[in-house]
Amino acid sequence: MVLDPLSAFSLACNLLQLVEVGSKVLSKAAEYHNSTHGVLSEQQDLQNVLQSTLPPLDQAQLCENFNQFLDTLKSRDRHTSLDAFRMGIKAMWHRERIEGM
Repeated sequence: MVLDPLSAFSLACNLLQLVEVGSKVLSKAAEYHNSTHGVLSEQQDLQNVLQSTLPPLDQAQLCENFNQFLDTLKSRDRHTSLDAFRMGIKAMWHRERIEGM
């Protein structure tokens, strides 16, 4: 089976992208596994900032929704590798939403 150069390049790019995403997921999984509270440090920082500010009444619902969202990204059993891997995938999946907030 011989691939034309463009198809071979496309396949190589797809494999590199798969390796990159996999390494990011494993990195997040390791952070979850080594965390003390079952959350990533960036998520804990966001939650601390959110709790330290006293929002006006119109922003209270937004803060509550964000706290609930961060709670869904909290690892329940951080000592298991499977749960840490699952939470790493979940953190990568919701990365844009976290960065947007």
